[in-house]
Amino acid sequence: MYAKKWSLPSIILLLCLSLVALGETGQFYDEVYDESGKPRPYYIDAAKAFEEMSEKERAKFREETMREFRGRNAINPLPRILTESERNEVTKGARQRARALQAFLEDHYSGKQTYRNKVIPDSIIEELLDRTGERALEPYLTKKESRKFRYIYGPDLIRDKEGTWRVLEDNLGYVGGMGDLLRARALWEKRMPEISAGLEKTNEPNQFYDQIIGRFQEQAKPKLSDTGGAFVVWAPGNYGDSEEMDLHDILKGRGATLVTPHTRNKKIVVKKDGAYLEIRNENGNVKLRKKIGFLYLNAEHTDFEWNHPALREKALLMEANDILDDKGVKKKKRAAVIKALERDPVTRKIDLVALEKAIDNAEGTYLRSASSRQQSLIPGLFDAILDGRVQTNYTPGMEFLGDKMFHSYVEDLIRFYLNEEPILRNAVSERFVDLKDGKPVFKDELHKEIAENREQWVLKTVDGRGGDGVWVGPKVSDKEWASVLEKVKEQPSRYISQQFTHLSVHGDSIVDLRALTIVDETGKMISSNTPWARSIRMEGGDGKVNLSLNGSENAVIVVPDGFSCQQNFAKVAPRRPKK
Repeated sequence: MYAKKWSLPSIILLLCLSLVALGETGQFYDEVYDESGKPRPYYIDAAKAFEEMSEKERAKFREETMREFRGRNAINPLPRILTESERNEVTKGARQRARALQAFLEDHYSGKQTYRNKVIPDSIIEELLDRTGERALEPYLTKKESRKFRYIYGPDLIRDKEGTWRVLEDNLGYVGGMGDLLRARALWEKRMPEISAGLEKTNEPNQFYDQIIGRFQEQAKPKLSDTGGAFVVWAPGNYGDSEEMDLHDILKGRGATLVTPHTRNKKIVVKKDGAYLEIRNENGNVKLRKKIGFLYLNAEHTDFEWNHPALREKALLMEANDILDDKGVKKKKRAAVIKALERDPVTRKIDLVALEKAIDNAEGTYLRSASSRQQSLIPGLFDAILDGRVQTNYTPGMEFLGDKMFHSYVEDLIRFYLNEEPILRNAVSERFVDLKDGKPVFKDELHKEIAENREQWVLKTVDGRGGDGVWVGPKVSDKEWASVLEKVKEQPSRYISQQFTHLSVHGDSIVDLRALTIVDETGKMISSNTPWARSIRMEGGDGKVNLSLNGSENAVIVVPDGFSCQQNFAKVAPRRPKK
């Protein structure tokens, strides 16, 4: 969604809005300690070091790593340690989901759409396309040469109290976490070298980047070399996110040239045979022009050609939603945007001229003004990507697959397209609409169950972000719960319910994991051997686990099955952060 770019840094954008019942022992999976209260064998040294740290020392550790992380996020002093079996299960499950999503994309954009009313009701698909503004992309992606579905896929995972992996949501396209794997590990190892040395690490984060660069080189046209095609990274350049800066550094170290709307001496220009990198001198004259062999988009397509007929509605909807999320927008301006978002009841279309005007009238409350829209334009680039004149890592047309409502059907899509049982199960959730004889039917019994057992349920809007659109049953009033249940009746496809669940505990925090995979049309996938891990302290709160509030990253270590730190336990003297 748009918030991946323009709100808080990527690490804190996870819509990890699961639930916490603090103090309820036995109601969660403990990542560090087993049922008897002993550290798991591979956590012995790390747990000992963490437990010996005072609260002041832990705070200092986080404070210092926050500063070294360019002020964006802290590192948790307790690393996330996984066995190879655990990591392999996550990887295998993520790849299975990606295969099903690839099958869906081909089915949807080929025009066959065999899933309609067999897996997903027509009405749900139409709502998803309306919410994301991606209906206009269909005529462009029906051409076979345009259906090279390439993207980063990163499902967000938690563990339930039995230790079973659960998928909170499916993230595709412009996904956070890609730039953090090296720095998170390095900052932790710098402060805990003895603990790190005692772990038999089998994962090397650099391996992932080397593998994906190899794949980009295979896909590049012309091939990447000093005399051949250029390897270019394009980014909006005004999000202030150090994760993006780290990713740029990693790719630049592997031959990429970074271009943003603010790199005056470097530009992307599109010609009939493809796109070119132009490097200019101080006078603005071109001193080097090189055809782009591969373009890594660290951005959404709307960032560089928002006014393309296939993208304009999508871009304006993104901007409108961000304006409505901004509590500083004045009432009249907010009302004007809401009015402009109304669709014609017959054609389902929005008056885009009126919507753009309402957005521009709210300028000054939102980061992306009309002038900055114009500044980032690269005319012709979108068509060049669709026509195959430019090879890239990110195909358009998949934003609606990241919707929470679509997520609720992914298990069914695995069974439908792959004839397999899901390896990774969705977080326990329920839709309010189901198919019966090919028609959507409201689930009255579920609605009644939730009304009568408020303390066991959470309600969410499918298009909410951060902590918005989430009602944790035990944490809200009777009046508020009754109000949201009425809204569910009015618009059942806009809401899902989840059972009240405790995330797994990791020291003084609760944690999640994101499994990163590069997907392309060949069916081959490259998965990071180092997942992206985040945590948040278990202190107070309103029942929502939202990493935008004082979240931390965790260094991720993978060890062999059966590995134990016991042999190192006596001799390790944990290194503390300097006072």
